Amino acid sequence: MRALILTDQAESAEFLAAVLRQGGVVPTIAHNPLAGIAAWSEDSADVVLVDANQMDFDAVAVCRQFRQHSAAPLVVLSCHPDEPHALALYDAGADDVIIKPYSPRVLLARLRALLRRSGAVPLAALSTLNAGAITLNPEFRTASTPERQAVHLTNLEFRLLYVLMVNRGQVLRTETLIEKVWGYSGESERGLLTGLVMRLRGKIEPDPKTPRYVLTVPGVGYTFSPPESS
Repeated sequence: MRALILTDQAESAEFLAAVLRQGGVVPTIAHNPLAGIAAWSEDSADVVLVDANQMDFDAVAVCRQFRQHSAAPLVVLSCHPDEPHALALYDAGADDVIIKPYSPRVLLARLRALLRRSGAVPLAALSTLNAGAITLNPEFRTASTPERQAVHLTNLEFRLLYVLMVNRGQVLRTETLIEKVWGYSGESERGLLTGLVMRLRGKIEPDPKTPRYVLTVPGVGYTFSPPESS
């Protein structure tokens, strides 16, 4: 596994690189994040880590810039503990946000889980899904509805919607969705699933507060049951 580290702090980057090497990951460091993104096509890695060490480090802008070049797995190590900032990172294209301080072992485990999900089946090999008024395009990782055309989805948003659409009409338990979307199980991920559903609704629902596609089944999980026409 190879990882590209985008950061503006040399000391922290070296520590992170050492952690990755111990886990069998080959790191490449770009101390200028934007320069690292520009050079992405020359030596693409399996996963990209944005190591945000300062409160004024604009990780959101870095994520947006990176997403213009690649759909590769993107992880942000953030020093912002507040939820709104994490949500902004997800909206900008991050696939996972890990708040500092973090456990090196957990970091490596989450990177491997992310790579298992992203590399299991090439998106281009998946068929386009149509259900009700929604079209999901795996190759470009976009969702289209009568209200919005070709809305870009993050890796996690795509996986969630894909699983729900493939199992259309079925109620999927929270634990099942966590395992299929994140690649591992855990009670701590329930809140992440709730947030992920909210972000997905914000992109595909005409009114996210009154969803018509992704429905909550209280005490159980979620189901995808769209109307046949809008």
